[in-house]
Amino acid sequence: MTRFMARLLRYLIVAGLLAGTCITGLGLFADRWPALELLNHGRPAVAFGLAVLALLALTTRRAHLIAAAAIIAISNLVLFGFALQGEASASSQAQHRFLRVVTFNVLFDNTRLDDIAKFLNSSKADIAVLEEVTPPHREALRARLRSEFPYVTGVSDVVIFSKYPSHGGGRIEGEKRDGRTRVPMLQWTTFDIDGFAFDFAGVHLAYPFHPRDQAIDMPKLIDFAAHRERPLIVAGDFNLTPWSVKLQRFARETGLKRFNTFLPTWPMDKLTPFVAIDNIFASEEFEPIKVETAPAFGSDHRPLIADIALVKRRPEGPVMASASYP
Repeated sequence: MTRFMARLLRYLIVAGLLAGTCITGLGLFADRWPALELLNHGRPAVAFGLAVLALLALTTRRAHLIAAAAIIAISNLVLFGFALQGEASASSQAQHRFLRVVTFNVLFDNTRLDDIAKFLNSSKADIAVLEEVTPPHREALRARLRSEFPYVTGVSDVVIFSKYPSHGGGRIEGEKRDGRTRVPMLQWTTFDIDGFAFDFAGVHLAYPFHPRDQAIDMPKLIDFAAHRERPLIVAGDFNLTPWSVKLQRFARETGLKRFNTFLPTWPMDKLTPFVAIDNIFASEEFEPIKVETAPAFGSDHRPLIADIALVKRRPEGPVMASASYP
């Protein structure tokens, strides 16, 4: 390697380390400045890039450069690992499937309703929660899904189709944007399957590029989950990756476990999906057996499909015993 090339490599490594340090450091303040959360969504790419820079730094044989690269790379790997703590671990033993859940952001202007209905009807799902559903979408899908999903909860945006009747529920409004309220941010219902009662919530949090709305949505979601008296499953479009401060705080403060970490679900319209913003969280009574994605069917999201085992039962009372929320 020529002297010029060696010097150029050192400059590039220093520039990369400075950029990586800024991205990492600024991301830690996402709770105070919500727009910085966007930096955290790229944590896997940043961690990988810094690991490569650390390896390149070894070739320079400059101790200070190697030490700086190692410290920054290790710091990012530690932050990367924090998200893994909230991941649900599948049981090592074969489990009987209690539920199959599908969550799918269908996109407001999607015209492929026949394909979506065909997919859901053949999915063998017990519950399907759809986001960005217009009232006309709801009625069209309701007619097409009636035989497999005879019960519907919700009117627009977040709609839950199920094989089982609802035993009460409610919704939480989203933050107002341009004078209009997102209705709803969360739709929930209580199901009773073979004598086991649990709450199921479908969510659609604010878009990633509306960080202030996200910052208002998350405390509402945490408060909802904290007040559940029954086992709980929350599924939908969180618009947050596992590396985000907000989603990690949600898992930490509610005790719910995350089912999707590495399956990218967005964006599908112009790019290959590279982030996991659609997810399923569940309380300790549930464990994932298998989690996978399906084709997008005209949306910019992939559907997420989870087979869920029931591994623990709480003492059960009457199905209508818990109070509604809020």
